[in-house]
Amino acid sequence: MGSADAELAAGRVGRSRWWLHPLSVAAVLTVACLPLGATVPVQFNDNQWQLGLSLMHLGGVAAGPGWDFTYGPLGFLTYPNIVWLPGAMLGLMYVVLTTFAFYYLVCRGLLGWLPAVGAVVLTAVVASVSVMLFSVVDVGTAVLILWFLTLVRPQTLKLLLPAWTPAVLGGAAALQLLVKFDAGGAALVAAFVVSVARPPRLRNVGLLASSFLVSLIVLWLAAQQSLANITEWIRESFQIAVGYSSVMAAPAGFGGGRYWFFWLVVVGLLGFGIWRLVQIYGARSVPTVALLAVAVAVFTKEGFTRVDSVHPYTAYVCLGALIATIPWETRWRTVGVVGIAVASSACVVTSGGVGSFHLVGAERRGLEEAGRIVRSSVEPPYRSEQLRAARRSLDAFYKLSSPLVSTLRHDDVDADPQMIAAVWAYGLRWRPVPVSQTYAAYTSSLDRLNAESLLRSDGPDAVIRQQLPYIAIWHFPAWESPNYMVTLTCNYEMTAETKYWQVLKRTSNACGQPHQIGQQVLDSGKSARVPIAQNPNDIVVATFDYPTSAAERLSTILLKPFRLPTVLTDRTTSAFVAGTASQLHLLRVPNAIGTRHITNAGLDIRSLSFPNAEGAVTVRFYELATS
Repeated sequence: MGSADAELAAGRVGRSRWWLHPLSVAAVLTVACLPLGATVPVQFNDNQWQLGLSLMHLGGVAAGPGWDFTYGPLGFLTYPNIVWLPGAMLGLMYVVLTTFAFYYLVCRGLLGWLPAVGAVVLTAVVASVSVMLFSVVDVGTAVLILWFLTLVRPQTLKLLLPAWTPAVLGGAAALQLLVKFDAGGAALVAAFVVSVARPPRLRNVGLLASSFLVSLIVLWLAAQQSLANITEWIRESFQIAVGYSSVMAAPAGFGGGRYWFFWLVVVGLLGFGIWRLVQIYGARSVPTVALLAVAVAVFTKEGFTRVDSVHPYTAYVCLGALIATIPWETRWRTVGVVGIAVASSACVVTSGGVGSFHLVGAERRGLEEAGRIVRSSVEPPYRSEQLRAARRSLDAFYKLSSPLVSTLRHDDVDADPQMIAAVWAYGLRWRPVPVSQTYAAYTSSLDRLNAESLLRSDGPDAVIRQQLPYIAIWHFPAWESPNYMVTLTCNYEMTAETKYWQVLKRTSNACGQPHQIGQQVLDSGKSARVPIAQNPNDIVVATFDYPTSAAERLSTILLKPFRLPTVLTDRTTSAFVAGTASQLHLLRVPNAIGTRHITNAGLDIRSLSFPNAEGAVTVRFYELATS
């Protein structure tokens, strides 16, 4: 049964049993299974940058020179927070509409080859695991691709594409780009496939390009951003998107066997459906196959770059939705049902219980968070109380003393590496470095951008630095955005310290220009002794020429690296960020510079090696004179 049959089936259902119509099913499931997380500030790691997406608008932080992340200036739409009520209301609309469209398109696709009751049951199964998704923007990408698939049905390829269609495609891609950069890129590629699949092709491509550019500018201005910053934001967001796989992959290659096993089953069944389409429609199936190939690549990369208990859900749910849209022949219906069942069950089975934890009560949590936004919009006292309660909870968690906080009242404050909620909880002015989560400064230019922002007149006056490392990414804390760390050590004075926090205030530069004091070439397995500075109060740093093969770079672009570069500092093994290897890295830091207390004080790396480098690593040692 094809998509045209699906429309007829939906119409018959609508006339006979309206409660089984895709619109009715989608409406009910959107209420019951809304993938909406916390809408007030909380202390968990990922909620920090999610809060930052709203705070950047409250604080007038400009995308590009002031804020660069995988999410753009409209990123708040996918993580609404009542700290910024207009954004929370718009975000709720985005989440609800995106979720509704997803469930509608899945149900509509299933009605093309299943009885109404069976289609509704399978849609409910997909919805029940969709609440576990990490980001609604990925659902938005799936919605666009599911819709695009209906536009390139083999039976319609000779029909003129209505002029409004490529215009809407361009606008949707621009919206996604400003929500999350790589999602917008995927949407634009898929929209191009649709535009060239049906006549008139030149007109379609022209309308797509024009609509995309106009929508990008209009939405950028609507997000309270200056046009002067748009090219800088695109350039830096592209670097972050491209560099993500090489740094954040966990584990490398095809580690995490149980995740890949389920992926292989799901993609294998989807591949069988694609093969049947080619057998039936021949060359007319090419646009559909191209869209499905783009979708598989996008969702696999999104879900399997970081193979953990959260990210693979995206791939499983969205790949299951693709299976639902294939018009399975009667004798092969079981294959489609099994594919969707395997994709849905994988969300729970592969998580080792974490998925079950997220699933239990998730439907209720989404509805409660939506209610919080709605009630906050009509009852200001309720919103105020919710925010006060969030501040009390965060204060009990962070436990920053009143004297410490009082020293920051009149400063612009950055949170390093990520505890943005602490800045908000104590009523401080947030002024981040551009790549505010320093572990996301994947390239030398992004690292330099962070370092330079510390010295700008509009940069942070103070930094609250968390003492504990971000264990999830296994990096060496003093090398997170390494040149930024050197600048932070040389230009900021530590004015307060607790077991978990340091407060750093901007002051004069205490370091001179780097002076080379040595160089070593390290073959595989060989270690280097770190030279001692001529002056014991000076700082020793190093740069690295780290080799990366063409095959490794290609693997990283397509999905993820075969191996994660590591560095052995004395007896501690950490992940090594090859993209910032040429920047200055701290090796030896005195306990103080004169009478100035500093961050990274007492760092004393005596030897280092690169156990899994593909070739020789050249290490250049430098001394920074201090005063």
